Amino acid sequence: MKRILAGIWADIKRGENLDLIVVGILAIVIAVLDLLDFTPPEVVSSLTLATLGVLAFGFLVTRWLIRDTVREADRANAVRFLSQADDSLQRAIRTADEIWMLGLILRGTTFDHFHRFVGKAERGGTIRAMICDPSRVDLDIIEKRFSRGGTAELFASSYDWIVCQYARIRGAAEKGEKIQLKMLDFVPSVSMYVFPNGDEGGVAFVEVYCYKSRAGSIPKFKVSERENPQWYQHFVSQFEAMWDDATPVDLDAVDVDGECRTNVGAGAQDNSP
Repeated sequence: MKRILAGIWADIKRGENLDLIVVGILAIVIAVLDLLDFTPPEVVSSLTLATLGVLAFGFLVTRWLIRDTVREADRANAVRFLSQADDSLQRAIRTADEIWMLGLILRGTTFDHFHRFVGKAERGGTIRAMICDPSRVDLDIIEKRFSRGGTAELFASSYDWIVCQYARIRGAAEKGEKIQLKMLDFVPSVSMYVFPNGDEGGVAFVEVYCYKSRAGSIPKFKVSERENPQWYQHFVSQFEAMWDDATPVDLDAVDVDGECRTNVGAGAQDNSP
């Protein structure tokens, strides 16, 4: 009994479990008064209602705490899918000094941001790009994976132009080794843009390649090192694993003055990754 009372007193001093202690005291008081028939029934009824009220309030607070705890614990795993492209992706492409990119061909991104990439390279920035090797993947699968239309022929014909553009970017670089292009011998399930050195930690933008998906219905999401550390690390690890297995392109050996302008216009019309 002393142990129980000591525990109750310790909780009171810490301000813990006060609702349950009050309910327990009221229950004992009601029981004693009822046995002694010391007070009118109305008083006992009032005390009973008060006890039930305190008990209900305690359960409600407990439910709130459990709900908040679950939300807080799962926050790192919660990812919000986007129906439209996130404007912060374009801002990150414009401002980041280091960019990792994964896509089927990165045709639209390279066309839209070529001069910006050249500027980054001149300032010592880092660009790591991975695309599919048209000689080692099924081009029919590529055609079905294009998120915004396109053909297998368009993909194949864009290849030389893409390689030449990254050779030009490397040629303008302060440090050429910071501009790298690699080829995959398989079709990835996602496209990805990773910015590992942002002001608030790393961030990754992921777009899921779908099968014959309608335009505008491609699921995409953003994960950050600060808000989604588990998923951010997952996609960074995925990128690194593919990067290790991909085949590097010798950009220094590319003749940028040769036939490098194949289908530049096609890149402008189709912004598929």
